[in-house]
Parts: sequence; structure tokens; C-alpha cells
Amino acid sequence: MAMKLPSQSAKRLFKQPSNFALAVIKQFRANQGFLLAGAVAYYTLLSLVPLLILILLALSHVVDEERLLVTLRGSLEACTFRYAPGSPVPDTRSRASAS
Repeated sequence: MAMKLPSQSAKRLFKQPSNFALAVIKQFRANQGFLLAGAVAYYTLLSLVPLLILILLALSHVVDEERLLVTLRGSLEACTFRYAPGSPVPDTRSRASAS
């Protein structure tokens, strides 16, 4: 099987990659890339809440409800209260170095 030869545009790209990068950045800004990226991130986060609710509903039919609630509570505490103002700072030192 013969190897394909690169096209003219590919040759130009490999010859001057900085021009290609600059053109990409200009087009990104011209097409309001940051605004579009922000919108995608916003709608992704907005759609995660109903998805998590559906997952919890489905899991509640398979897993014991008490175990599910304990696991969920532990996970929520781990990701929210750890850095909340006024929360106790966990001791990160090992017990061996404390003695």
C-alpha cells in the first residue's frame, strides 16, 4: 500500500505552523469562541443536575436506599464542606511525624 503524498495546504501548514496558529486564533475570536465555549460549559452544568437526579432514581431501585443516602451524603460532604468557610481544617500530617 502506497503512502499518500501530503496536499498543498498540508505542505504549507508544515512549512509555516505559526501562520496557521495565528489564523486559528483570529477565527476563534471572530466567531466569538469564548462566548460559545462559555455557553457550552453553562448548559453542560445545567444539564448535570437532572441527569444526577435520574441516576439517583435509577439506583434507588437497585441499591439499598439507606446505603445510597449514606454514600451520597459522604460524597457531598467531601466535595462541599471541605473548603467551606468556618469548616474545620483536616489534619494532613501523618501520625508518625506528629510524635
